[in-house]
Amino acid sequence: MSNSDLFESNMYKEVIKQYDEVTEFINLDSNIRERLKLPQRALTVTFPFRRDEYDEVETVIGYRVQHVLSMGPTKGGIRYASNVNLGEVTALAILMSWKSAIVGFPLRWSKGWCCN
Repeated sequence: MSNSDLFESNMYKEVIKQYDEVTEFINLDSNIRERLKLPQRALTVTFPFRRDEYDEVETVIGYRVQHVLSMGPTKGGIRYASNVNLGEVTALAILMSWKSAIVGFPLRWSKGWCCN
């Protein structure tokens, strides 16, 4: 499985398109450019549970993406939705890293999502 398959989403593709344009404009070193396209850590978890009124076990999938760990600890919220994939969560974590870097915030960001 390639990285493009793993992070497949329109949002991720758009974030990387913008990233490529900006990093080319500022002439960012190609090694750094490639490194920052993917998260340092992406965790997929499953939460099996039984609702009170049902005998069947239901399982939901959750994601936690930490884009950059080298700048210190990561912080970020969790969202709940039924139509999200790893690519979208990765795109949000990347965007949060950019926002932190622009304002000089000492933490780097991660994003979590729990979905069906």
